[in-house]
Amino acid sequence: MDFDLSVYVWGLGSRDRRIDSHRSREKIKLVHLLAKHGAKWVPKDSGQINAARRSLLKLTPDYTIEFVWIMSKYKACSREAVEQLLRTPTIKKHTFGHRDRLQELVSEWNQTRHESS
Repeated sequence: MDFDLSVYVWGLGSRDRRIDSHRSREKIKLVHLLAKHGAKWVPKDSGQINAARRSLLKLTPDYTIEFVWIMSKYKACSREAVEQLLRTPTIKKHTFGHRDRLQELVSEWNQTRHESS
């Protein structure tokens, strides 16, 4: 996953502002399309998960929720990769307002995994 973060919609300077641009929306749509058609996110090491997390932290929390939803819906990565992505205090703080939805997505992922086994 690679987001081009060079365009700030709300201007520069504030650390509290997160990116939500046409370009970032197009990239998450692309992730969705790829996953829908069978593409997998298979991070080779924790560095790749950390890079994805850093990218998501620069965006509004909605992108993290959508990314997890996409990965969950299409089983486009392992549940463990998503859990690693969401494990740090920084990403937990970033997505705090959506923690119930994230827990629901991971919980549904677990149920689906058990049912298909």
